[in-house]
Amino acid sequence: MIKKYLNIFSEKFPNILGFINQIKNPDYKQFAILLQKAESRFVIGKVVPEFIQRNSTTQEFVSTIHDSIVVKASKLKEAKQVMQECFMLEGIEPKLELSLF
Repeated sequence: MIKKYLNIFSEKFPNILGFINQIKNPDYKQFAILLQKAESRFVIGKVVPEFIQRNSTTQEFVSTIHDSIVVKASKLKEAKQVMQECFMLEGIEPKLELSLF
């Protein structure tokens, strides 16, 4: 099943797959490490500081879990907006989901 999706990805995005394979060779772990560092720089370095700045007078709670941020339920929509705006500055238009825990 994975091979089917890899073939589709290869047909649609051959340059991206080539880049991924180049990074993964000779050490396949390097790609995961590169993605984790990019994720960290984005979430911790951009999204969280922007959220904190917008809430500097109320000092709202914010934390991170991997590629997600954790805020009070009352701040979910604002946090989503901040993340979307940060992505847009990078030229990316993601589909983001809100979850209550």
